[in-house]
Amino acid sequence: KFENYCQPRTNETYERYVFRRRVQSDGESFESFLRDLQVKAQSCNFGELRDSMIRDQIVYGTADSKLRERLLREDPLTMENAIKLAQAAEMAANQRRMWDDSEKTVEALSKVKVQKGKECGRCKRQHQPKKCPAYGQQCRKCGRKNHFAVACKSKAIDGVSKEIESASDGDEFEVLEVADKKGGPEWFIEANVGDKKLKLKVDTGSQVNLLPVSWLSDGSIQVKLKESKVTLRSYSGDLIKHAGTLVLPVTHQDKTVDVKFFVVKKRHALLGLEASEQFGLVQRIADVSAVTSKAQPESTPLRERVMKDYPELFRGLGCFSKAYRIVLQEGSRPVVQLPRRVPHLLKQPLKEELERMTAAGIIARIDEPTEWVSPLVLVRKKNGCLRICMDPRNLNECLRREHFEMPKREDIEAELTNARVFSRLDANSGFYQIPLDNDSSRLCTFSTPFGRYRFLRMPFGLASAPEVYQKAMSQVFDGLPGVRVYVDDVLVWGANDSEHEERLRAALGAAQRNGITLNPEKCEIGVKELVFLGDRISEKGIQPSPDLITSVLQMPAPTNKQELQRVLGLVTYFGKYLPHFSEKTALLRELLKHDRDFTWG
Repeated sequence: KFENYCQPRTNETYERYVFRRRVQSDGESFESFLRDLQVKAQSCNFGELRDSMIRDQIVYGTADSKLRERLLREDPLTMENAIKLAQAAEMAANQRRMWDDSEKTVEALSKVKVQKGKECGRCKRQHQPKKCPAYGQQCRKCGRKNHFAVACKSKAIDGVSKEIESASDGDEFEVLEVADKKGGPEWFIEANVGDKKLKLKVDTGSQVNLLPVSWLSDGSIQVKLKESKVTLRSYSGDLIKHAGTLVLPVTHQDKTVDVKFFVVKKRHALLGLEASEQFGLVQRIADVSAVTSKAQPESTPLRERVMKDYPELFRGLGCFSKAYRIVLQEGSRPVVQLPRRVPHLLKQPLKEELERMTAAGIIARIDEPTEWVSPLVLVRKKNGCLRICMDPRNLNECLRREHFEMPKREDIEAELTNARVFSRLDANSGFYQIPLDNDSSRLCTFSTPFGRYRFLRMPFGLASAPEVYQKAMSQVFDGLPGVRVYVDDVLVWGANDSEHEERLRAALGAAQRNGITLNPEKCEIGVKELVFLGDRISEKGIQPSPDLITSVLQMPAPTNKQELQRVLGLVTYFGKYLPHFSEKTALLRELLKHDRDFTWG
């Protein structure tokens, strides 16, 4: 009775209202969205309708309109199928996004042929009648108007333009137009090239500098082209023909540098990486990951002792003793899929990562026939490195899953009464510490441009992977006081330093006995506060994540009902921290009604 009295009273109608308002935020992973729906459903007393309610909310709340259409076409649609389809759609979206980030190009390859026909005597070009570009222009050779220097009949040394025309006449050029799919601004600078002002595009991805033929066609630059046998290729590996090279002085912001240009048929003049560095437009950073990654974990005396006492625990890739056996449903039909195209720029990093994973014992090359072959999926990690996954959507549909129940955040946080000191242990490449048996390894064969490989360890993307890993980790740490596991994160706490250290060493000993290794860069040991499952945990209790608070504060004002709905979906997370949350957001919810016009501000 006392416990019932102390428990906060819940309003079932309100909890269901909050559940119905939960939609996926922009940039939020489906896993996070699903986990929050499952948590919120606990307070709604749906009973046997729980799965169907979660299924319906996935359809209603997904941020992917194409996925919603796909789900609505499924008949019948179960919660399990909805989750599988959503996970597959997110994986495909990550693949496309990774290609966009790595290539950042639209391959608008158009072939431009130099047309042969009647040449204008004033500009030495071909154009429509009365459309001569030389009209009104002053010749740089004789000073007279209405013709270019290249067409000047005065006795003068022919400029570079004639040489270019002879070098390029009749040739076929492939022009690569680079555009940002996301609409980001391109970077241009104005500089003096020779005696002329020119707008140059800064492209740090280019190893050379380019100058368009059209810029030289007026004969003002009297520099002879130098023949070059260098082969130029576009971002996607296509050949770009050039007429030769020339070196010109380029002045930008009081700094002059002699720059070597390749003369090509290209709309924009382009400044490559080396020249950009010479002008100070960009700077090399020795270790990019050090700039983009999170700060190193806080160094504490306990951390130093632990690292010294358990050196093998923080080194290399661990391996559980029991191999995972994938079980397929009866009547499953094998599927062999062809390899997907990999952007040219990513082929070398992909090859290097395949070699690294082979050396680490994560994958192995396979040449013999296999019944199942999945396509490759590349994911760009936060540190810029590639993560190699397979797209096992066909295999996932045939899996017999164990359905091991995942722990709930509220249940874990409810045990943190009187906790004052904390540690968070992070398994090193957690899924890769689960070995596969031989038959399961062959099921996890994937295709690459360099041949077929099979996973020796449990791969990312497998529908059963989270629950299999959770079960394995739970068997290692269950029963240890002050220790709880959520997938690859292990939370340890204590009421004081000595109790915490005793519990921590018990957890570390269990990990070491079972062949688990930890990632020292992500482990927080002996700290007064940390972030776990999105909440900040400290001796003060449970508080909202600072990153989430910042993201809410930086959100732009909504401009329509759909954007307001997303805002409310995000701030609902703070409902448990704010008294009278429902009353404070009542006016915002009023704006969502169909009979209300949206007016903000």
